[in-house]
Amino acid sequence: MDFILPHAFAQTSPGLSEPSQTTTNPQKTALFLFGGLQNNLFEFDLSRVFAFNTSINQWIRPNIDKNPSQKHSSFRAINSNYTENFDSIYTFSIRDNNGEVDLFYTGSLSWNFVLNLPQFGNLHGFTTTLLRNGVIVYFGGSIISNGNNGFGDELFSRDHQFAQTSNLTIYNTKTNTWDFQPTVGDPPNGRTMHSAVVTLDGRIIIYGGINDVILGKASSDSDSKKYPNPLISVLATSSQPFRWTTLQLGDNSLEPLQSYGHTATLVGNYMIVAFGMQSSENAKPSTQSSLKNSFTPSDSIYIMDTVNKTHIIWSKLQYTLIDFPVQHKLFTQAQQGGIIFGFTVLGIIVGTIPTYCWVRYHPKKRTGPGVAMN
Repeated sequence: MDFILPHAFAQTSPGLSEPSQTTTNPQKTALFLFGGLQNNLFEFDLSRVFAFNTSINQWIRPNIDKNPSQKHSSFRAINSNYTENFDSIYTFSIRDNNGEVDLFYTGSLSWNFVLNLPQFGNLHGFTTTLLRNGVIVYFGGSIISNGNNGFGDELFSRDHQFAQTSNLTIYNTKTNTWDFQPTVGDPPNGRTMHSAVVTLDGRIIIYGGINDVILGKASSDSDSKKYPNPLISVLATSSQPFRWTTLQLGDNSLEPLQSYGHTATLVGNYMIVAFGMQSSENAKPSTQSSLKNSFTPSDSIYIMDTVNKTHIIWSKLQYTLIDFPVQHKLFTQAQQGGIIFGFTVLGIIVGTIPTYCWVRYHPKKRTGPGVAMN
């Protein structure tokens, strides 16, 4: 993996691993890695797409055409258990404050531009979920001004506005149209860097994230909402309008911790939540410095049973790290190239010296008219 630069906030999605797969039941045996923040560029470079082949456990750099535009300020790969096109991945990105929808075909390794949404805003940290009917639901995110990219310490030092949660933006992939989706019930408050999964029966589960207090607006007022509230919300999408519900904590369930920047994946009926920045306890600090220090990178994995529609059933996965033998390379590719070049130059020099000496002490004898003979 020495050709893959360190990534932050990259997006992944499964897909076909080989363009030649044309069977009636193809298998998604590749994990595609899109963009990410690299070398502190603070832009998503879509010209850098990598794939991990799960059949042979090997990273590859596929030869992909360079459309759409390479640089974006925010990017989302839209994953779902429901997809009509088995070899395509819907992506959403923001460029020059305009929303852009594209299709990435994992079979042909090509991009296809779909449409733009003008004046979408400089939105970061939102989530996208694709429903069975082909509707993509956008939730949350923060609208950041003054050229802020929304990452790093700037999360705690700049003013943010949060996308509303009662009237959601949706995109219909079948009709290629944008619309607003009204909701009823008690909507959760705005947040960013949260997670969202869609269950098998079409419910969207929102978990975690950070809000105004984490973003540098801490208040000593004990009544102020210091974290996204509620921590877990459910949006039922089977009827119109969509309805928000709040789950109660189950009797034998662990209490979910405050978390942001984590991942959430639906496996069967279980939501798997992994890693991210997590609080060690549900304390509610009132100062900016204590807020920053109350979250640490987590190596924990949690499981939520999504079958229960009234209570949170939250448990922690116990796992053991297994060290796989790794054959470390003595030199990197750049070093190997330098070594080869150095030995090549040395070989030329070593081969030239004897030849020069032989010519120097064994001059060619000239013969012919006018040449004096020794």
